[in-house]
Amino acid sequence: MDVERIKLSRAVELKLEGGILRASREGNGYFIEFKGRRLGPFRSLSQVDPLEAAAELNGLNPNNLELSNLSSETVEGWSVKPLDVFRLKHLFAEDEQPLSLDELGEILGVTVRRDNINKKITFLGMLSAYTEDSQFNLSFRGPSSTGKSYVVLEIASYFPEEDVIIISYSSPTAFFHESGKWDEEKKAIVVDLERKILIFLDQPHDQLLQRLRPLLSHDRKELIVKITDKSERKGLRTKNVILKGFPSVIFCTGSLRIDEQEQTRHIILSPEITQEKLREALLLKTMKKANPKAFKEFLSQHPEREMLRRRVWKIKNANIKNVIIRDYEKLMSRFISKYSKLKPRHMRDIERLISIIQALALLNLWNREMDEEGNIYANEEDIEDGFKLYDEIAEAQELGIPPYLYDLYNDVIVSLHHEKSSSAGRSVGITRKEILKKYSEVYGRTLPESLLRREILPALENCGLIYQEPDPEDRRRVLIYCTPPSQPLYSENRGERSGGDGNRGTEGGVRIIVVCEECLNQVKHRGFTKLNRIGICELCGKLGNISVVELIQQ
Repeated sequence: MDVERIKLSRAVELKLEGGILRASREGNGYFIEFKGRRLGPFRSLSQVDPLEAAAELNGLNPNNLELSNLSSETVEGWSVKPLDVFRLKHLFAEDEQPLSLDELGEILGVTVRRDNINKKITFLGMLSAYTEDSQFNLSFRGPSSTGKSYVVLEIASYFPEEDVIIISYSSPTAFFHESGKWDEEKKAIVVDLERKILIFLDQPHDQLLQRLRPLLSHDRKELIVKITDKSERKGLRTKNVILKGFPSVIFCTGSLRIDEQEQTRHIILSPEITQEKLREALLLKTMKKANPKAFKEFLSQHPEREMLRRRVWKIKNANIKNVIIRDYEKLMSRFISKYSKLKPRHMRDIERLISIIQALALLNLWNREMDEEGNIYANEEDIEDGFKLYDEIAEAQELGIPPYLYDLYNDVIVSLHHEKSSSAGRSVGITRKEILKKYSEVYGRTLPESLLRREILPALENCGLIYQEPDPEDRRRVLIYCTPPSQPLYSENRGERSGGDGNRGTEGGVRIIVVCEECLNQVKHRGFTKLNRIGICELCGKLGNISVVELIQQ
């Protein structure tokens, strides 16, 4: 049904010394109010004369006043001044202008330097809390002092304080007691997490995480959890806890180990640790710590930050029911075409992609089609931006490892393996000591050997990027080898290249192999995807830059 765009109920407020000046849109009309006095409805706020409106809001009748002859001293004594009404009109119009993904990144970048993808996805994840059931969870993982909690807390500052629950640590039972209220009728502790943003500044207790898994999976809107509570007189007692609603949940942890059950319940992110990011972050932190006055002045030069806060507040109060994507079959086909083989985890991956698209539409709800039931419709721009964001993180998600580990693998292990194998003319294993030395050269800091041995190498081996074998010359030593993938994990343009069907087999005389650049120019193929990494060619056996090829068999 082609429905004319319906105006949502939304508002903006301006705090004055005498009270709150408020402009709102209800139905198709605009209203301005102050301390019980209400003007409107107006067809547009542009119709509002600031001087006349200010007079009425101060309890005066404009018809009985010679407005053109009012002295500045008279107007200065009013609780609401004409300039206040003018500012209110400007704020209301500014908050509803289209906001692109790049513009969002620039606003967030005032205090969160670099981390371009991380800050956008984190903001959209928090914004998804204001949807019916499109919330998605995030897990920030990386080394200590890389800014995991800083990114999250800084972006959380754009959201109403009452909607953000920040937990540094909680035991399994304390979380339910502190967050919930006793319901005498239901005889249970009710934890209302509807439209909330739940932030764990460190990995929660294992038992608490286990109890939250159904919530993270969005199994049901209301979940019953049974906990044991120790009473001094009556010993252990069982209590019912009702978890209500779907929050947006964010974890920050230095642990690089991810349980298999957690891999598919979160989007896994890692803070950027480039030299450029560190330099810019150091400058910002130095200014904030050494000269708070200069830092405050710096922030005052960016009024768009307050605009974004007001925008979030208005989105929250719009109470959008659903964000609808009309051509869902086309979206599904495009998603499927990016994978050579589908896995069970893709059931959750496509849900997260859809949630990102829906959050993008919610960000610009005033510029999206709306129906009379309070639903808005995502457009092509939202879908394109959603895929653009997801393409940046998809490969690490597919592997189930933090992006920090995937970067370490490419920058350190693959590079080192390629250097040694190229000089030897064959695939040569590398040692842990060599990896530690290369890591120091690339990142300018040391990597604990225990972290490499216990967390990093097992994670890379479990996802199939490396394999380890005893050194034939010294059985006490282990050598690490890169495992060339037989197919790309995720291709940004596979669907376009293969006609969009996403089928990748050996039917019709086509075989999929991995080849180097030299062999790529010598074989007949139907299409190829560059992997942007070093690997072993399946034709010549040499190490080099590899591509996955749809080889036409003779």
